Amino acid sequence: MDKISVTALLLLLLVSPLSFAKSCDSLTSVSWLVGNWSSTVAQVSIKESWVRLSENTFDGMSVTSSSADGQTLATDHMRIVDMGDNVFLVAKVAGNDLPISFKLTSCDGKKLMFENHWHSFPKLISYRYINNDNVAVVVSDTGSKVFDFVYKRDSM
Repeated sequence: MDKISVTALLLLLLVSPLSFAKSCDSLTSVSWLVGNWSSTVAQVSIKESWVRLSENTFDGMSVTSSSADGQTLATDHMRIVDMGDNVFLVAKVAGNDLPISFKLTSCDGKKLMFENHWHSFPKLISYRYINNDNVAVVVSDTGSKVFDFVYKRDSM
């Protein structure tokens, strides 16, 4: 391989991850997330809803409750914000005085992956479009602690 080919290959390898990190043109390309979703895992029921506030902002809320007695276990408020150069999922959760931000690191129109490696848990939150009625969600510490479930579209 000549010197020019090696240089071109190195440039391609350096640029590719950067362009992949935000390959969604806008939040419009992930409008499949907007709506009401629910999932039941073991004795826990999760209801999550997303609305589009503007072309740059989605607003979300998640309520986790006991399947046995309906008691609310946690309520989280979330927002996905396109700030031009970066997209963030900002979550206000019980037990944290301040909101926690997760930077969008991967987006292909069918999957959103947000990461914050400085946060204790979770470090990664991803949403993957399966079809109009199902979305896969992974909440993880990128190690052994992983919550992986499927939301079904819900009328709430």
